[in-house]
Amino acid sequence: MVVETGRGRSQYITSNDLKSAVTKHKSLTLSLTSSAQYFVDRLSPRDRRLLQENLQLLDGKRVTFGSTCSGTDVIVPVVKHTFSELSKLFNVSIQIVHIFSVESHKQKRSFIKDAHSTSDVHLFDDAAIFRDGGEAFGDVCQRSHEVPSAVDILISGPSCKNFSKENQKRANFASCNLAGSSNVLLLK
Repeated sequence: MVVETGRGRSQYITSNDLKSAVTKHKSLTLSLTSSAQYFVDRLSPRDRRLLQENLQLLDGKRVTFGSTCSGTDVIVPVVKHTFSELSKLFNVSIQIVHIFSVESHKQKRSFIKDAHSTSDVHLFDDAAIFRDGGEAFGDVCQRSHEVPSAVDILISGPSCKNFSKENQKRANFASCNLAGSSNVLLLK
C-alpha cells in the first residue's frame, strides 16, 4: 500500500506497517494519486515509454467506462484518480466518464448512490439488460433509460456471495479467489 507521509512524499508500506502506525497514532493519508505514482515509478524504461505512447494516443479523447457486479463501486475513484495522475505525469488530457454501474443488491445500489456522484450515471440492477437491449430502469433518476450500447472499458467484479464468510459453501469458490476474480475488458 502507498501512503502519503507529508510534504508531497509517499512511501510503500505493508499491512503490518499500517497496523503498527495506527497503533502508534501516526497520521498517514492514503492516496490513490500516490499509488498511481508509485506504480509508474516502478515501470521499466521500455514500459514507461510504451505507456506514454499509448496515453498520447488518448490525448484529448473521452474514455468511457462501466462496471458490473459493482459492489461499492470503489473502482470509480480508482479509475478517475489513476487517469488524472497519468494525465499529469505524461502531460496529456484524457476525459474519463463513468457511464454505468450494475449491482443486483439493493443496499449496495443505495450505497453507490450515496457515496458517489452518480447524478449522470446509469445505475442498473441486472447485467442481463445488455443482452436484452432496449430500455432498463435506472436507480438514480427512477426512470427508464436506453441501455448504454458501448463503453471503452468494462470492469467486472466478482460475486461477493462466493467469498462471504456468511456463505457456508465459500470453500467451493476458493480456486476463483486464488486465480484472481476481477476482470477488466478493454472494449475498443
